[in-house]
Amino acid sequence: MRFTAAMVLGSVFLVPVCSAQESNPAPKAPTAAAVQVSGDPKTLDVPTPIAVQAKALVAQLANPVYKERELAQRDIAKLGRLALPAMREALATSTEAEVAVRIDQLLPRAEIEDMTARVACFLADAEGKYEHTLPGWEKFKSVAGNEKSSRKIFAEALKNQLSQSMLLAAERMSIDESSLLLGQFVMKINGNPYQRGDRNEEARTPPKTGELAVALFLEGQFSDKRMSIQMPGQFGWGSYYSVMNGVYGNADFNNALNSTKGETSETLRKLIVQWMDTRETMNGLNTAYSMANNFYRSNQKQALKYAAKMMAIPSTQNDYHQKQGALQNLGTQGGADYLGLIAKCFDDTSKVWYGQSNNPDVDVELRDQGLATVLQLADVKPEEFGMSRNGDAKQKLYNAQSFYFKDDRPAAERLGNVGGRIQARVAVAVVKDAEKKPDAKEPDKKDPKKDEKITSDDRRKVAFKKYEEWAKTNIDKDGKLIKKDKPKKDDTKKHEEPTAAEDAAKKPAEATEQPKKEKK
Repeated sequence: MRFTAAMVLGSVFLVPVCSAQESNPAPKAPTAAAVQVSGDPKTLDVPTPIAVQAKALVAQLANPVYKERELAQRDIAKLGRLALPAMREALATSTEAEVAVRIDQLLPRAEIEDMTARVACFLADAEGKYEHTLPGWEKFKSVAGNEKSSRKIFAEALKNQLSQSMLLAAERMSIDESSLLLGQFVMKINGNPYQRGDRNEEARTPPKTGELAVALFLEGQFSDKRMSIQMPGQFGWGSYYSVMNGVYGNADFNNALNSTKGETSETLRKLIVQWMDTRETMNGLNTAYSMANNFYRSNQKQALKYAAKMMAIPSTQNDYHQKQGALQNLGTQGGADYLGLIAKCFDDTSKVWYGQSNNPDVDVELRDQGLATVLQLADVKPEEFGMSRNGDAKQKLYNAQSFYFKDDRPAAERLGNVGGRIQARVAVAVVKDAEKKPDAKEPDKKDPKKDEKITSDDRRKVAFKKYEEWAKTNIDKDGKLIKKDKPKKDDTKKHEEPTAAEDAAKKPAEATEQPKKEKK
């Protein structure tokens, strides 16, 4: 017996080499018959004779003769996916380092062959009769359905390694893993944010429809409150980024989505609806509302539920305009059924409109706009609640500039404590207040009630307190307007028989009219 040097996993050790006569020769690789593509996954099972011989070949990877180990590895490679069960079993049980190294070299190609065969079998099952063990399929099917179009999109995604990983992450419901994978996907379709110019453009890889659908499916598994896409490094556009941003710019995806004859359009819609329904932040709901408007064109009210959800979210200085726009859309497109949802914004004191030089005392909070919207949807004039109108009195106006609470204080007192962009209005307002003062001297005696200045906050408190009382008899527990029957006019008198006194009064008049007719 002689020894030769071999390297395994970076370590050099001596391996005994025996002659062919001293060892058992490796069995020849059996010839696997080509598997006919069928929709039944059972046709992919390894036949028993091939499984037995594959196990014998894998055992030869531990043969002390180097040539026999080489022949065994070559023959296992020819078997491909048919040797997978034997290789996985040996990998779990063998203690030989070289066996593990050789199997690691054989596995990737065999697994690719196995996945290709399973996808072909999956697509051949056009009617979805059989159960298929593919990564993430059960989870994907629960959202997208088991139609032919769903299976086509899923099979396309399985051809991509990153998409396979995302499907497995969705199956495991791992937030951290999903966040990292989605970050890699965003980098793939947008390039390196630290790299500019042509090199970055070359790094971008437009995703296929199936890959984008799977990424959208994975992001839709979690609320955007629970998971945000984790981007490498720190840069501005990654602070809030969604796969939906990639949907807007992908022509193939949008063509498939909007096609009336496309076989995948209904599946893509289901995935988008799932994504929209899991949005809970202001940015996410605003994006969902915009997306919903695109494919609910025939029924805009379907999209309003996302605008209504925004009412319950406290706004910030950066996103109050999104809530303001949603509120205006609820007024113009919604109806009395949304009163309770709109009323959820009544505690939002964000400033949504600042007066201009021609009307400097208009400072509107978001809750003011909400109150005016609710009242108008209920056919009640906001003026009845102490609000001033800043527009056409004949129309219902739902924007922030339409109604406000007047403030009687002088401009310097009213606006003196505010900073930034409003300071420039103070001087203009002071001049206007000075122009309003009469030239005549004020009388010696002053009426304290006349001189009392009512602030906008005073009027606002009274208005919302009045609304609370009004809502008790006009808004039901579901937040909808209580419909009240209008009083009918009493028309009974028109059909009543005349009384005797009325008949007696009519007879003299008729008698005097008769001679006149005869003279004529």
